[in-house]
Amino acid sequence: MKRLTAVLSAGLLFINVLVVKAENIVDLENIAGKKIDKDIQDIIFYENDKTNTDKKYIINKNDIEFYNLNGNLKNKYAISTSEKNKRITYRKTKNEDFIGINTIVYKNNKNEIKEGIFSVLNDNGEILWEIKHKDDIYKITPFPNGKNAIAELNPENGKAPLLLYDSDGLSGKIEKPTRSYKYDISSDGNFIAVTMNIGGKEKREDRKGYLSLFSNKGSKIWTKEVGITANEVVISNNNKFIAVNTTEKKDRWIQFINVFNSEGILLWRKELSDGLASFMFSNDGKLIFTQWKLFDAKNGRLIFEYKISKDDYLQIKNISATLDFNKIVVSGYKAKISSANRNVSKLSDFVIVFSKNGEKIFEKYFPADYLNTGTFEYSYKTKISLNGEEVSLKTKDGIKIINNFRGSK
Repeated sequence: MKRLTAVLSAGLLFINVLVVKAENIVDLENIAGKKIDKDIQDIIFYENDKTNTDKKYIINKNDIEFYNLNGNLKNKYAISTSEKNKRITYRKTKNEDFIGINTIVYKNNKNEIKEGIFSVLNDNGEILWEIKHKDDIYKITPFPNGKNAIAELNPENGKAPLLLYDSDGLSGKIEKPTRSYKYDISSDGNFIAVTMNIGGKEKREDRKGYLSLFSNKGSKIWTKEVGITANEVVISNNNKFIAVNTTEKKDRWIQFINVFNSEGILLWRKELSDGLASFMFSNDGKLIFTQWKLFDAKNGRLIFEYKISKDDYLQIKNISATLDFNKIVVSGYKAKISSANRNVSKLSDFVIVFSKNGEKIFEKYFPADYLNTGTFEYSYKTKISLNGEEVSLKTKDGIKIINNFRGSK
């Protein structure tokens, strides 16, 4: 299965705006007769290898349901424990081939762990491997190869290491001196890129941001100082490039996109507009889209920039696309920035759909924080089906669907 990644193809950018009427934003009432409500954690569209037809799996609070191409339930994974004092977390690989389910059961005082179980499932709902543990895991993510996993411990313990697992149990650790970090895993599962920020507790300008590359066993390969603050990090699907968003101080705080090769050599960097940049590589790793701009990933050549009004501050928080890049979806929020202190005040949330030549074919604005569901995993998350006919939105009122895009096929 290919990755669901975002790219805008090179070419002319048309600014003909077509706004779809509000009746095309609908509540998703059911899938194969199953009523969809606020308890649904996520809906995943994924590809059948031969037909390019959408299959789906639905993540609920206590189980995951797997549907076939006909929309019929074919498998179900249920949490086996009936214990009340438990915490269940679900994490998908970024290629969405595998799902990790971590269940922790606590003793009566809710501080001591009774047992923990981590399971890795494929997209048919079959258990590939499962381990028992006693670690206070906050979230654990399988690698794209399904053979390894990386775990973050309780965030109250900011300096706790990142733990690495395989089917035999604990396989390695990545020590981190601070709770300020981000990471991404290579598509082959061999490497982990990690950003960390050290110092600056009293004065932000004294902070130093670092980008490091580790093996899947936790051995450090290289480390680079990249700015005052190192933020998001993404490894391209071809594993040739590592992009990191950094912050530096001149007359004001400025965001940069930095692209390194796998040996840790900086290939290029570009200044970006205000706000932390959300960015994503194309499926082949040759292009990168960020802050309304499309770059050549190898040399940083600007292919095109979508111009927005100077009166609008549109912060992209999530990007998704069809596999053929025929439609690209961005979501985020519109805000007002104070000229005096640069404070950001949210005005509304938005979803915008582009065609592959950059034409904006749909835009819709929602009340502020309507797409901010209050959890890091699902805030501003939008997903487009592989045929490009539906976009699912996780909102505060439950999951909704945008469909029937006018002027697009």
